[in-house]
Amino acid sequence: MTLISAKNESAVKFDLRVYSLQGVIGIRVRYGGNEFNPLSYADNDEEYLGIRLIEGMCEQTLYQRTFGTNTVQIFVEGGIA
Repeated sequence: MTLISAKNESAVKFDLRVYSLQGVIGIRVRYGGNEFNPLSYADNDEEYLGIRLIEGMCEQTLYQRTFGTNTVQIFVEGGIA
């Protein structure tokens, strides 16, 4: 979330939700501010090491922007059915 804050000039509010649905654990992070997809920056720069680690441990990661809100979703197998 530090990267998201750094890409915006004003304070950014986050909404974090962790859930388990049909055997999959999901983490959803929603935030306003400038359009910024942290998943597209997962290159070899050390600044983005955390993003690369998360993507490596997860089944799927998604980003979308809808109605001015950025949403990052992370899916991990092994939730409680």
